[in-house]
Order: sequence, then C-alpha cells, then structure tokens
Amino acid sequence: MLTGMKESLRTTWNRLAASVAEEAALPAGIQTRLSWARPIESYHELPPVYHEFYNSLRPDTHEFPYAVVTPTFKGFVRRENEKLICSVGDRFYILEKTKGQLNCTTYALADISYLEIGNILLNAWIRIQGIAGNGKLTAVTLKFNAVSEHLFRPFLDKIRYAADYPPGIDRDAELAKFEGVDKLSFKFNSFARHSILPGAIVIQAVAQPEIRMPVLKAFGRSFYRTIALSRVLVLTDRELIIIRDDINSPMAFDESRYGGVWDYIPLDKITAATLVDQADDRFALSIHLPQNDCIESLFMGPKRSEVKRLLNQLEAQRSTP
Repeated sequence: MLTGMKESLRTTWNRLAASVAEEAALPAGIQTRLSWARPIESYHELPPVYHEFYNSLRPDTHEFPYAVVTPTFKGFVRRENEKLICSVGDRFYILEKTKGQLNCTTYALADISYLEIGNILLNAWIRIQGIAGNGKLTAVTLKFNAVSEHLFRPFLDKIRYAADYPPGIDRDAELAKFEGVDKLSFKFNSFARHSILPGAIVIQAVAQPEIRMPVLKAFGRSFYRTIALSRVLVLTDRELIIIRDDINSPMAFDESRYGGVWDYIPLDKITAATLVDQADDRFALSIHLPQNDCIESLFMGPKRSEVKRLLNQLEAQRSTP
C-alpha cells in the first residue's frame, strides 16, 4: 500500500513539474500575454466549449453579447480555471470551465450585493457577490493580469449603474471634498478620487490608518501585530465605497503597501449598519447585506465621532426616496 502511495505521489509530482516546466520554457513575453484576459466580440472568436451555452442565449438577443475570458493560471498549489463573463439585458452569466463541463453562475443585476475590485502590481481580480439564480448567496472571482482590466469596464459600469447618474454635477467640487479628510494619505486620496463616478455626490469620507498593537518588548525594541490594514470609507449618494490595503500586498520602502482593494456597495443593498465595541479602544462598523452577509471595518476610538456621523448620514441616504 505504501509503495502504491509513493507511486501516486511521484506521478502527481511529475505531472505538475512537467506542466510548470512547459510553461516556464515559453518566452517571458508569451508567458505574460497568457495571463491577460481577452475579449470575445463574435461567435467566431468564441471557444467551442461555450458554443452550446451561447446558442441557448440566441432567442433572447439579436446581437452577440460582449464577453471576456479570463486565463488559466497553473501552479503547484492552486489552479485557476478559465472563466467567461457576459451580460444579456439585466443578467450576468459567469461560466467556469472545469473538467469536461461548464459551471454557470447567473446573477440578476438587482441581486448583486456588492462588487470587489483588487489590483496589486500586475495581479488583478474582480469579485461579484450576491444572490445567484439558485437563490443562494454566491461569490465568483475572476483573476487576470492588471493590464487587461479595461476589458471589464462595461460590466463594472453596468453593475454600478454608471449610466444612470445625472449630468450637471460639478465633479471638481465633489473631488475637492477629499482634501479635508483627516489622515488620508496621497495614495488613498488618489484611489478615492478615481473611485467616484461622474455625477456622484460625495457625502463624507473617513480614513483609518493601519492599526497595530504591541505584542512584545525586548532588547529595547517593541514588536507589533497588525490588527487591521489602512482603509478609507467613502459615502456617496448611492454607494458606500471601502478602499483598503491587502494583507498579501508587498510593502514599499516607506512601509506603504502597493495597490489596493475597492468594495462598491449599493446603498439599497445595505439592510443595517451597526457599531460594535471591541477591546483596546477599538470598534467595528458592520455593514449588513442580504442573507446575513456582512462587511466589517475596524476603527480606533478617536475616529468614533466621524464614524457615527457617517453612520447617521448613511441612514439618511438610505431613507431618501
């Protein structure tokens, strides 16, 4: 039995090693392009595995639905399967190519609870979370090289209802509101400004630098543990936007982290918002979403008055018809 297990492990290792070696043998430029997402703009460009699915959509649409395919990532620990995303009317379809079959996740636009966008150096992803067609809370993540992020813009704008924002709002005046936000770094100031859709009204922003707590003091030095990463919460007339660092992001020479993660939460998807006290003068703002989903942000005590004001303004915006 032990011999059989060894042979099985050896076979698996050889297969993985050969897969990585095959990819590593490719020129660097080709390897990079293999990580890019690619658009599918006609039926002739569509890989055969998706033909049957697209044929089933044809009675519902006279035009070929715009689609994007994310690549397959190979590695020793985790393999990201190829995925295709397209939208028809008010529905989004995400197909994942697995062994010999396609798994399809469907969202109605109105049932998407929030959108997460991550970008760290060349590593980018989009996570859609909401109530899928099967009635269950479901999250789907698409990963790709950041240089191809623009291909997903039509989907992101549609989920954020970008076309529904009214014209005539003084965008410069709205973006100028970030200048007075306490402890908002240049990086997060830039991220916040670029996250605001044309026509949106900025209500308030609250920034919380990284929270670290001492865990040990030895040889005249203090050692700290990170409790929560830096973030800024931006409330607009239609969204709550949470911009934060990612724990897997490398640090620059000034100890700031590269890239960031953006959560876009429609106000009409927030079922409740609460403050919960924690130890060491910390407290959490919990944003409650459908089917007991929740997003939590930690703050230190000095931010309490700002966060309470944001909470009050959030409730006022939610109650506005």
